[in-house]
Order: sequence, then C-alpha cells, then structure tokens
Amino acid sequence: MEASQNPPKKTYTVVYDREHCIGALACCAVHPDRWLLDDEGKATLRGATQENNNALQKLDIDESELELQKQAAEVCPVRVIWIEKNKKKIYPED
Repeated sequence: MEASQNPPKKTYTVVYDREHCIGALACCAVHPDRWLLDDEGKATLRGATQENNNALQKLDIDESELELQKQAAEVCPVRVIWIEKNKKKIYPED
C-alpha cells in the first residue's frame, strides 16, 4: 500500500483590512494569483473568507505561499495586510 500524501498544513493566516485599503494595488503586482482588483477599485484576496460585511478578509495559507504574502504585506503603503500564526501577528513587525 502506498502512503497517502497529506496536503500542506495551513499554518498561517493572511488578514486584510479591506475597509482601510486605498487602492494602491501594490499587493496585486506582487502576488497577482491571490490579489485582484475589484469593482470598487480596491484589492480583494482570492479565496478568503469575509467578515464584517467584507471589511475584513482572512485566508489560511501554508509555508509555500508565505514569502509572497509577506511581500504583499510589505509593499502595502497603508499596512492593511498582515500575517498571523496562532492568532498572533507575526508580520510585518510594527
């Protein structure tokens, strides 16, 4: 019997405060597979859950996507993207 392959563990959460997004879209340039322009001229995080009437979006990711999401957080001029692990903010550091 072959050992079944387990999918990568979703150990990080990308949190996006869409309400305070200014539409610079730097995140879309860095990671266009996940960050898209929406009809309101703001970024939206593909695959994310929406909270507070879409004011906050959250996406669980694994290690394979972490570096690109860190880059998206880093280039955001208003710091509305951050990464959590075990519900504690780990990136970017304040």
